[in-house]
Amino acid sequence: MRGRETAKRLLVTLKGGRTKIRVHPSSSFVVSKEAKLVSGNIIVGRDSVVTIEAGVIIDSDMTIGDKCTVVFKKNSRLSQTSFFVTNGGSVEFGEGAIINSPVSPQSSVNVDNGTFHLQERAHVMSTGVLVRFGGTLTIGRYTGIAYDSEIRCEQQVDIGSYNMISYRVCIYDTNTHSTDWRERRQRIEHCYPEGVFEVTKPSTSPVFIGDDVWIGKEVTITKGARVGNRCILGIRTTLGNETIDDDSIVVAGKPRVISRRETVSSLDVIDA
Repeated sequence: MRGRETAKRLLVTLKGGRTKIRVHPSSSFVVSKEAKLVSGNIIVGRDSVVTIEAGVIIDSDMTIGDKCTVVFKKNSRLSQTSFFVTNGGSVEFGEGAIINSPVSPQSSVNVDNGTFHLQERAHVMSTGVLVRFGGTLTIGRYTGIAYDSEIRCEQQVDIGSYNMISYRVCIYDTNTHSTDWRERRQRIEHCYPEGVFEVTKPSTSPVFIGDDVWIGKEVTITKGARVGNRCILGIRTTLGNETIDDDSIVVAGKPRVISRRETVSSLDVIDA
């Protein structure tokens, strides 16, 4: 079934009182009769393909632009999530994969001219995902990502399987903005009064994270980092353009004194 015909049938048959589906006639929007729930405001642009298999639960608004591909495989779930796929973007949820928002903030997925593959039974919770400039993001099987984390991919981010990724973790393969202050100033002026967004791809370098990795709370992983299998990254560790071998334990640096003030007496304070 295609386009308007598909949308009309779905509005009659799908559960969820707030369901509204608009599909361009040139696009394909196919929902299995065994899908559990498709609810939300769903917009599909030109020449796109959306496939929703058996057992799938969708309880989110979705905006899918032109020439995009979105696949929800069996028993996958998208709930309480801001979901945008535009400019030829591609998203695939593996069997049993979940993105939801059990706590604030709400999860967001924004794939703008990129590819995002959430593999079998991976679970992303209350996390922001941004893929741009043709980047490719893969999150492996049974990997869990906890609340208020953020992933930005503008070249390549590969996250392996069976990983535990804790709260407020940031994973970036990009500088996100130009390092040239002149270019930044131009973008600030151009985007005012909104936040600064780039139209030219910033400097990037792939990020690779192996399997069975435990990433602690508030860890930051930036462009060029390679983390081997079975590693543990302690709370608030920051990794840049470096390689961590398999089976390593990495912790944040110890606090250090960079200067020591002379003792000031109460009399000195009064005199001052």
